[in-house]
Amino acid sequence: MTGQYMDAEIFIAPIAYQRLQKDTCDTVYANSISPTDALTKQPLHGKRILGALKAGSMETACLSVASINFLQEKTHEHSDGINAYVCEKCNSRAVIANEEKNLWKCNNCGDLASITKFSTSHSSQLFLNEMAGMSVGSKIHMKKATFEVPE
Repeated sequence: MTGQYMDAEIFIAPIAYQRLQKDTCDTVYANSISPTDALTKQPLHGKRILGALKAGSMETACLSVASINFLQEKTHEHSDGINAYVCEKCNSRAVIANEEKNLWKCNNCGDLASITKFSTSHSSQLFLNEMAGMSVGSKIHMKKATFEVPE
């Protein structure tokens, strides 16, 4: 760094490099409606197919701490949430339910059934249907919601 001449051989050549195109303005993406999977009824993910943003388990865990109502809305109402019906007498989910015509019937109990509506996901119902297809029965035991007040 003194400015003195050095006796050395130096090779000089042009260098080509490519900068990564990872700017924020390029990666920002949002949509309100996305296509859904035909089997699971869940939104497809991916910018290429105009899909939804994928929330992983870590993101879901972070949201569950502070904003559980937002998480419920995103994972149930904006995803594959459905209302299902179960007979309280035999705990069977094989019921005929039509809210518009006020028709309720259990395949096991008939017209004597006590039908209860509950909120679930289409994926869980699909899993129970696949289990029933393999001759594995399932019962859903409903319990009234109770809240304990700490003293």
